[in-house]
Amino acid sequence: MHDVPVILSLFNKHFFILAGNEPRGDINGIAFSVNGVVWIERGNRASALLAKKKVESLLSYGKSLLIFPEATWNLTKEKPMLPLHWGVIDFSRYAKIPVVPVVLEYTKNNECFYSIGKPMNLYNVDDKKEATNILRAAMSTMRWEIWEEFNQTQRKHITENDYFEYSKDR
Repeated sequence: MHDVPVILSLFNKHFFILAGNEPRGDINGIAFSVNGVVWIERGNRASALLAKKKVESLLSYGKSLLIFPEATWNLTKEKPMLPLHWGVIDFSRYAKIPVVPVVLEYTKNNECFYSIGKPMNLYNVDDKKEATNILRAAMSTMRWEIWEEFNQTQRKHITENDYFEYSKDR
């Protein structure tokens, strides 16, 4: 729930958010709506197609978009990044714009460490799966570098219950 305000502060510019419907009715959903959001109902093809059209329209007008290509909170102990959804590559190709990878890592003390990668022209990569794997590898490396530099916690000590610890209101 901290990701959007953190990223807003890092870039200091407006962007629209591609987000699942889950927070739509709570305070986060209200904040997303005020900011500008394209809602998508996970697992619903019609919703995905509608969201795709909305995003393409925004990109056509030169708007920026925040996508969480993992689409969920990564709680795995052995993977710095989950497999990424291809939509980020589709949008990059559509608008012929680079993808700027951003990785955030939170500690139990609510500290956030981040890494902003160089813009990646993945729209030039012919194979969508290969482009997605290139982005995932870059983001995985960025996350490993954060872990190595700041070593706030050992990955093996992170549990599913930590989600609630990280996301509860303070």
